[in-house]
Amino acid sequence: MRLCFQFSLCLKLERQFGDSYQFKCSDLLPFVLDDTIDRLKQPKNSKYTSMATKILQTFNPERASLSTWITRLVRYERNLNQFLLECGLYLISDWAIILAFEQISLKDIHHWFTHCCYCDFPYSETA
Repeated sequence: MRLCFQFSLCLKLERQFGDSYQFKCSDLLPFVLDDTIDRLKQPKNSKYTSMATKILQTFNPERASLSTWITRLVRYERNLNQFLLECGLYLISDWAIILAFEQISLKDIHHWFTHCCYCDFPYSETA
């Protein structure tokens, strides 16, 4: 199940963004299906942890379903996101957008829109 689900997530990313950002599902799979025999033979003191191990060690059925948890871990896997960024794609969570907007004032938004010529009305705190 895990293998199929991780594959389907990579396939979904390819379908959503692959043509525009020039990558295929097969480019993404090594980042999420990384528990190979060579890696499993690493010494016990190695800091490497496979995606499968991360999933199993951190999954809590009281907090999320397994599919939701795998989706979160795969979508926010550091090396995968670095690869996507190199392709020109930046995946951002809804929460990150919300938190970013909490840092922006209405005056900042107004300045951006007037600077970009989208509006020409004066800024007012009561608007």
